[in-house]
Amino acid sequence: MNQSKTASYTRLGDTLIEISTQTPNGPWEEMGMWDRNQSGENNTSTYTLDKPTWVRYLKFTSKVKERSVYTLPETLKVFEEKPSDTYQSIQGEWGMDSHDAFYETLMEKNKKHLLSSGRK
Repeated sequence: MNQSKTASYTRLGDTLIEISTQTPNGPWEEMGMWDRNQSGENNTSTYTLDKPTWVRYLKFTSKVKERSVYTLPETLKVFEEKPSDTYQSIQGEWGMDSHDAFYETLMEKNKKHLLSSGRK
């Protein structure tokens, strides 16, 4: 006689959000704790940054219990600022074999401006 096993799925709780502007291996800067237990309409949970933040890589970390089965989000969405005169999308061609994109372009302009104005 075969008996089917039913798993009890646990929703991931608090999730630490960290960002990096350099590499997928860090260095990491902590952005905050996302309380995923507070779900809204359609069982969704949202984390909103306090201010616009440069991000190239995101890392999500949750504590889990041994021998537990967890449900992961079906969909995870991250929204970037809309392109404008002062911002260009990271999603684009920024040069073959180059890590540099709009962030580095903007930082280089700021660095040149500070040097030409005598500030460091």
